Amino acid sequence: MAAHIAWGAYLILAFLAAPALFRLRWGRWPFAYALPPRDAYTLVDLAFGAALALYTAALYLGPAPEPVSVAWGLAIFIAGYALQVWAIVEMGRHWRIGQDARDETVEYVARGPFPLLKHPIYVSLIMIAIGQTLLAGFDGRSFLLVMASVIYFCVQGRAETLEWRKRSRSQSDASAPGDG
Repeated sequence: MAAHIAWGAYLILAFLAAPALFRLRWGRWPFAYALPPRDAYTLVDLAFGAALALYTAALYLGPAPEPVSVAWGLAIFIAGYALQVWAIVEMGRHWRIGQDARDETVEYVARGPFPLLKHPIYVSLIMIAIGQTLLAGFDGRSFLLVMASVIYFCVQGRAETLEWRKRSRSQSDASAPGDG
């Protein structure tokens, strides 16, 4: 039961409430891509979303979870979500779900958890998946959730690092003095 409640609360808070609060605060949605997908980054985001949907369906429609440790599961789950919220709050108006190279309004954020962790939101997803695994038990559903989170961290984290390097280079090239 704890697995169902924690997961449902997370889905509502992370994918409905946080974007809605962002919209109220900043006047736009944090989603930075359009459908149909125009790039590999968006395809990976959609694949991760499909993995979350599959996990959710398997959790709620499948066999009853057999928790490993409710206390540790909740502790890791809550710590992961707290890290996610901290990162989003620090990013403020620069938070995006997705990536759009044409978005000139987004800026690199290097405060809060970012100096400590290269990609704190992706780390938080792994923590949430591990916490959820402890709440729901070690089975195929949990394996899917943890593996999808780790792969997402590796692939999207690398893509974001490369995008920020590219932006950094183009900004320094633009600010370099001309030939004359």
